[in-house]
Amino acid sequence: MLLIKGRSTERFRVAILLLLALWPLDAQLQAQKGRDRVTVELRVYPRYDDSAESVREFASLLTAIPARVVNVMPGDTLSGIVTREFAFGPSQLPLTYSLTEYWILKRNHLTKAGDLKPGTLAVPALPPRAKGDPSRFNSLVPFLNVLGVAELEPSRGLVVAAPSVPDDRRAATQQILRFSVTESELADLSRSAAWGTETSRTADAVMRIHLARRPDADSATPSVLEPDELRTLQGRLSKVSRPTYLFVLDTGWPRADYQESREQLLALSMQIRSNARLSAPRYKIGPYAPPPNMHCELVAKSIQELRDLDKAGVIRVIFLPLLPVQGSIDVMRDILEISETSYRLLLGFGGSDAEGIKMLEKQVTDSVTNLIVKLQADEQRTGASDDIDVRPGWIGAVRAFAGLVASYGHTVFLVNESWTVYPGTYSVGSSDDPVGLQVCAAGNDPAADISATRIDFAYRSLSYPDTVAVLNLTRRDGSLACGSSTVDPAKLGTAAVVGFDGSLDDTCGTSFAAPRVAWLLALDASSGDPVSPADWPGQIRRRITAAARSSIAQTWFDIAAFFRDAPKAAQ
Repeated sequence: MLLIKGRSTERFRVAILLLLALWPLDAQLQAQKGRDRVTVELRVYPRYDDSAESVREFASLLTAIPARVVNVMPGDTLSGIVTREFAFGPSQLPLTYSLTEYWILKRNHLTKAGDLKPGTLAVPALPPRAKGDPSRFNSLVPFLNVLGVAELEPSRGLVVAAPSVPDDRRAATQQILRFSVTESELADLSRSAAWGTETSRTADAVMRIHLARRPDADSATPSVLEPDELRTLQGRLSKVSRPTYLFVLDTGWPRADYQESREQLLALSMQIRSNARLSAPRYKIGPYAPPPNMHCELVAKSIQELRDLDKAGVIRVIFLPLLPVQGSIDVMRDILEISETSYRLLLGFGGSDAEGIKMLEKQVTDSVTNLIVKLQADEQRTGASDDIDVRPGWIGAVRAFAGLVASYGHTVFLVNESWTVYPGTYSVGSSDDPVGLQVCAAGNDPAADISATRIDFAYRSLSYPDTVAVLNLTRRDGSLACGSSTVDPAKLGTAAVVGFDGSLDDTCGTSFAAPRVAWLLALDASSGDPVSPADWPGQIRRRITAAARSSIAQTWFDIAAFFRDAPKAAQ
């Protein structure tokens, strides 16, 4: 448990490929001599094991713990060093070991355990595992990934839930670790913080989001492209070489996209399940019913002009609901099961035999059912409101599913998010090594600077490798339009922030600028020179920030310049 005075913080990145989750930390900062440094306390219960509670706390510690240095002798192995330093290895605690190994590899810039060489090695400054009977924790399969976030974590309190059964033996192992950090290091540690007062509430994890523009009825679809831009895009579409997936996570399925999106989702599910030797999906596509909130219809209209250019459908646009509307329960269940089961298989649970995988699927299915019940309650509570309570576990599952789709298709993915997350609500983590991008509306509050108010997920565009934020600008002079939120111009040198036209005929907003930018970036991935999926997000970020930008007007997404200046593949 991380304690820093006066501030609740949460930190993320237990990122073993599919883990897009955020581990909360309650915090308290204690003053220390010297203006620029503070002392951070970590309260540690070192009776580690592979239960849900133990793993969750261990993952929280790893997001904050400093390093200590150990010696590596000839013949040493990484598993041997972990066993020596922490009193557990891959055979005793496979999940806790995996988290520890990943931390060490990332901190020491190693690709794999076999890259270890004699010298020194940075390891987490954690105490070794306490001796004693571990029967206090008896979960056979840790409930950790996207489901674990939704089921186990608090929404605002950020206080790690106490064990459901008091355990004096566990408390007796408590140790307090203290280390000094600079103010800038503390700010980095806290940049995914929750803002607001601390509370001990550890009930359901609910994330409050706000639609970036209130939908108006029957908005028409205008043309936002100039003739030269149309020619540029048509030229790029003539060079497409691979599909790219654009997932639009919104209020539901637009009428025109209902059948196609659901058919694509079913086909992708069947492919992933077949490759992973999982059972086939168990649902059929039902008849269309309109969503309670028509925001998704306007998002679809905003990119219709662009999609009409793509006669071959190379940009695979797939809508997904934020809530279980329009008969989407089976789809949501399917994606949750796929993302969680794939993650557990990645960590070695279930084994390689059919019986073990079948048993693992049963365990995951039972867990998913609990989350589905909560998703349904969220939908009944939200209705057609512009303020929607969603589960971080569902958003994490969508991103994990998109990553699997991209991995099997040897391509990249994008997730469009035409909504904002209220500061102070529970959030979702991002990947250090993304194979896709989230394109996020900045919101429609002219008084809001996303770099100061930390509006998620647009705020992450300032430093995270997987996020692009989109403002709403006028083409004429590059000024903010329709009450668009903004960003401090001083941060444009490093922030992946762009502006574009977010107008429909009788409404406008960053809700409609963001999917247009997302589609254009998807076209870049489909038609540019071959680039590794792992390199593409970073390349996009560099291309956005490389231009000399000192004003909001200079963030305008210049289609001709962007595609003209695309880097060439190395020969």
